[in-house]
Amino acid sequence: MARQHARTLWYDRPKYVFMEFCVEDSTDVHVLLEDHRVVFSCRNGDGVELYNEIEFYARVNSKDSQDKRSGRSVTCFVRKWKEKVAWPRLTKDDIKPVWLSVDYDNWRDWEGDEEGELAQVEHYAELLQKVSTKRPPPAMDDLDFSTVVVACRPAEMPAEAGEGQKEVRRGFQVVLEDTLLFPEGGGQPDDRGTIDNVPVLRVTRRGVEAAHFTETPLAPGSRVRVCVDWERRFDHMQQHSGQHLITAVADHLFGLKTTSWELGRLRSTIELNSPSVTAEQVAAIEQNANEKIRARLPVSVRELSPDDPEVEQVRGRGLPDDHAGPVRVVTIKGVDANMCCGTHVSNLSDLQVIKLLGTEKGKKSKANLLFLAGHRVLKWVERSHANEKALTALLKYIPALAPSVAPSVCPQGLESLALPPAG
Repeated sequence: MARQHARTLWYDRPKYVFMEFCVEDSTDVHVLLEDHRVVFSCRNGDGVELYNEIEFYARVNSKDSQDKRSGRSVTCFVRKWKEKVAWPRLTKDDIKPVWLSVDYDNWRDWEGDEEGELAQVEHYAELLQKVSTKRPPPAMDDLDFSTVVVACRPAEMPAEAGEGQKEVRRGFQVVLEDTLLFPEGGGQPDDRGTIDNVPVLRVTRRGVEAAHFTETPLAPGSRVRVCVDWERRFDHMQQHSGQHLITAVADHLFGLKTTSWELGRLRSTIELNSPSVTAEQVAAIEQNANEKIRARLPVSVRELSPDDPEVEQVRGRGLPDDHAGPVRVVTIKGVDANMCCGTHVSNLSDLQVIKLLGTEKGKKSKANLLFLAGHRVLKWVERSHANEKALTALLKYIPALAPSVAPSVCPQGLESLALPPAG
């Protein structure tokens, strides 16, 4: 049966353009949102293949655009690159396709209507959360993504083997037209996920491209579905947003500047430009950070032109030499604005809690502040409680007395025991 077009409605808003592809009981839905176009395909309830491709009237921000599916339609809302500039039409060409119409039920003079538009976007975000088959996310990040394979070439990936020896894993380096997976950078490890169910073992940045390492080749030109490992992604979001918050609070309260940070497998480290940090300072930073979490402060992302004067006002350590395109700024409302390429929560409440584990000596007269955020705090409490129960059973004393009893059990001190390094 010949491929047909889906009837499409659209309307304009100050920051977004909304499109509704009217298809009942759609299956095999694919939506590709790019800065200059949208490609939509699916099958309707009768099995007929539908395909729409729209070249936009003006550039959009595909990174901040989403789609939602219902039983009767698929709605896309795309963020305008130039906000508050009205679109007289949806398409680049002034010849309107017969299947495209203005949604007059939603079209109105939008001057001063940003609140109504934001409410509509938030409504769609809520719907996206409800239809998700994964754990409820704090934002619209829990989505798979349709894109096209641009290149696939043989590659090697160093892999750590036992006893410090190195081996090389052979596979393929896959470049996509766009990707949902974050490449390592800015102190944050890379995402994991799948491309058409093929595991992605590493994602690295090659200039402006993200290179995905797989053990199975993928055909260039083929359309694929990218899925992110949400548990790993959300953990990284919590730790990275937690770092931004701690960095801002430490600077505001005590003038302690962050010089670098590392998102570790079990705990994360913030390097401060001070040879020491007191226990009182650590306690104050932790208390203030958790107060801001309870205040449910929003976290937002903006993109600025590199020559925008505002770039000079935000926190950051400069841009990479191979940086291209707009400057991404992550803002915690009323607390911090920071140049950052990483993934973040949309509200501080999604961090749940922050726990500072203390400090350790850093390099070159600097101190390292150790911290956990979100679900890692719960895991830490679970491990600590299990260790306490085991120690209590061994010493036959209540937990509060364990520190005073331990010297009699091990009079030579802990140094005499063969203990594994702290995690």
